[in-house]
Amino acid sequence: MQSRLCAALIGTASVVGFVCEAGAQTEPAPLTRQDALSRALGDDPGARAGDAARDAAAASVGQARRWTNPSLEVVQENVSGSGPYQGTGRAETTWSLRQPLGLGGDRSARRRLAERDLDAAIVSADIRRLDLIEEVEHAYTDAQAAEAALKVAQDRLDVARELASAVERRVEAARDPLMATSRAQARLAEAEIELESARRTASIARSQLASYWGGAADFRVETASFNQLQTSDIASQTPDLDLADAEAARADAQIAVERARAFPDVDLQMGWREFRETNETALVFGFS
Repeated sequence: MQSRLCAALIGTASVVGFVCEAGAQTEPAPLTRQDALSRALGDDPGARAGDAARDAAAASVGQARRWTNPSLEVVQENVSGSGPYQGTGRAETTWSLRQPLGLGGDRSARRRLAERDLDAAIVSADIRRLDLIEEVEHAYTDAQAAEAALKVAQDRLDVARELASAVERRVEAARDPLMATSRAQARLAEAEIELESARRTASIARSQLASYWGGAADFRVETASFNQLQTSDIASQTPDLDLADAEAARADAQIAVERARAFPDVDLQMGWREFRETNETALVFGFS
């Protein structure tokens, strides 16, 4: 009988240990700072818009490197007139190809302007990314501070409970006056209120952090690094100055484009003309 009882107790302990171990394994890991940044950057529409603007600027650079598209012209003369020019018997039809040639460095100026637009788009996308990182950093630090305050409030409540129990025992032993129990219970009530307030503050901080990726606040933040001084290379970057330089370079490129437009462009034309009356053909050349 005693052996069966021991076996049952051992089996129960094994089951309890297995359940505790399984619960520990299934408990999600706390959200780290890098995890929060990755989620926010992956869900930010502004970052995607910046990437799209950068791709569009890159495509504009490729377009600016190309020649202006030629045009095909078809002209038919001496048709549907009077006398011998009635109908299309004496019609003259000309097919010609016209190619504009920019003088004064138009194409190179447009290419440089498109390249400066691309530089500005890249810097603007980086600024949007750094601004988002800064906002998430602040939200994550606020969540860490709220979790730390919650732990302090829990510790204070534990101390208040132990103190209330100790005072109650001393009052029962007639070592302290009855008023000591009231004061201890008042401190205990204050500690409970502070703990509830700290819980709500932590929940609000997690919700604000989760709003950057549209998720739920059902996570814990990592607090081990809260008291550690962290350095970042973001402070050494000057994206605003980089954007100002890119805008200045773009303005210079725009001036170069306008100066290039001061030179008149040349349109070269070459075509083929058909004389319906004599069934003969001839080439046509011209420029404007």
